[in-house]
Amino acid sequence: MDPGGFSIIEGMAVSLISRKRSMTAADVASRLFISAQSMSQIIKRLEERGIIQKKKSPRDSRRLDLSLTPTGKEWVKRLRQERDAWLTRVIAERLTIQEKETLGEAMDVLLRLSSIE
Repeated sequence: MDPGGFSIIEGMAVSLISRKRSMTAADVASRLFISAQSMSQIIKRLEERGIIQKKKSPRDSRRLDLSLTPTGKEWVKRLRQERDAWLTRVIAERLTIQEKETLGEAMDVLLRLSSIE
């Protein structure tokens, strides 16, 4: 569990939902390589905690889209800020100048790759 009391898989599900406009439970389960039954349990726990909500899709009334609630959005924002602060501190304190330069070069490559469609 992370400090917020969420399992790693729950955190991964919330992260996926936060990055997409429209995802179903099946979409999330497929990307996390878990069963529909496991995903259903995760969705139930996240709904009970007020992190996500289900809404009927405007394009298909049979489909339920998952989205973050305002509480879920705030949780994701806080977690990302904490992660960024930790990473910045660790890089500053533990990497040598050469390692920082190597990391910068690797980031340039990763950014170029992320722009490829």
